[in-house]
Amino acid sequence: LYKGEQLRLAAFFLRQDDSTLRGQGTLQTNRDYFVDASLQVDLHFEGFAPITASVQGQGPLNALHLTADLLSPQPMHLEGELLDILGTTTWSAKLQVPGLNPATLHPDWPDQSFRQMAIQGTGSLEEYALTVTADTGLPGVTAPVALQAELYGNGQGLQCPQLHLSHETTALRAQGAWQWLPHLAWQAEIQGTNLDPALFFPGWPGRFSGKLITQGQWRDTLEGTLQLTDLQGSLRQIPLAGHGEMQFQGKQVKIPAMVLKSGGSTLSLQGSATDRVEFLLSLHSGNVGELWPGASGLLDIQGRLHGTAQRPAFTLQLDAGRLR
Repeated sequence: LYKGEQLRLAAFFLRQDDSTLRGQGTLQTNRDYFVDASLQVDLHFEGFAPITASVQGQGPLNALHLTADLLSPQPMHLEGELLDILGTTTWSAKLQVPGLNPATLHPDWPDQSFRQMAIQGTGSLEEYALTVTADTGLPGVTAPVALQAELYGNGQGLQCPQLHLSHETTALRAQGAWQWLPHLAWQAEIQGTNLDPALFFPGWPGRFSGKLITQGQWRDTLEGTLQLTDLQGSLRQIPLAGHGEMQFQGKQVKIPAMVLKSGGSTLSLQGSATDRVEFLLSLHSGNVGELWPGASGLLDIQGRLHGTAQRPAFTLQLDAGRLR
């Protein structure tokens, strides 16, 4: 209904299968084009929990304030603003989620809880910037894990200059980038401090740190590198150290060196694989108990994997004493 300087939509209704949209609103056709509209959403998709939400928009068309509330399956609240819709459009928004578990949306999604999640963002129609904070729950871990992240993206890729997970003294920091245009490429650096496997494996307490670096791309073939550096600390109160590198390009895989030391025990691996395979494995342990709880004895292993990719051969030399 149009009257004077007001265009009024008394009601509209859309339905597809069990999903419905209901709305109403007004538009002032004067200089500011003031909008006052609301939308009720009830969505049903196969395999997903029913989704109900309400959306409201109010304000001048070029400075429109939006609020949205997800009512089920879990509550969320969004507030945002759209600026200069008829020109160079920009937006800002804040999403607040008291609690979220993806498994409540779809049974095949991770059973992972997030508490007090907040996402703030700004951007345009071409790019965006997001900051994320949340307390996450992990199976078997009573204290929450704090999550902080910064994300920047556009139609060509995504950058993460900061991702931080912390639980008491344990911390995991990461930064990286993912590009999908004009071709697939990535780079990432992950730094762990005071890592303790006992959070998930009670029989393997430890305190160690390390850095994982990877980069690569996929043009005609997939190529990249994976490096483990600065691994040091302790595992089951036994000194732990290590480093390693893997390179891959197309069908070629190369491991220049990979070394893991636990107390006086050393495991090493090096070699390459293309049309032919050549890998050397070495394990020396004066006390197998440094490698596995409850074990004891001496163990020396020399292994070689060689031959063609279609017909590889493996030779093994093993010397042991007082094993149990």
